[in-house]
Amino acid sequence: MRCHYAMPEPAEKGAVGAECCRSSTYQHSAPCPHHSGVATTSLEFKIACLVHQSLAPTAPMYLSADIHLASEHGRHLRSSSYRSLTVPRTRTTFGDRSFTVAGSRLWNSLPATLRQINSYGQFRRHLKTHLFRA
Repeated sequence: MRCHYAMPEPAEKGAVGAECCRSSTYQHSAPCPHHSGVATTSLEFKIACLVHQSLAPTAPMYLSADIHLASEHGRHLRSSSYRSLTVPRTRTTFGDRSFTVAGSRLWNSLPATLRQINSYGQFRRHLKTHLFRA
């Protein structure tokens, strides 16, 4: 995604101001500081939607097989009424990035009222409000 916002002019007279993200993607390796929060939030939105679908029978089996509610483990804890997920333990940062771990952590970090919504359309609408509010 390219940003068309111009960076502020440098204080020195005669210096050329750099433009944000107008250069080729191969010319700068650092992500645009204006959009780094938007990309992270968009990714969180997509992961949370996939987790919601995994809890319903609408997700592919390879995704829903690894997502487990905390109430499925036989314990009757307070978290079982909030639709919390079990987060598997990992030993590496690479393992923390898996859908099962990242999705479960993200899902558990959402408000309980949001996790209890069964309708996918309502969940998406309330999730957008929760994640993208300024």
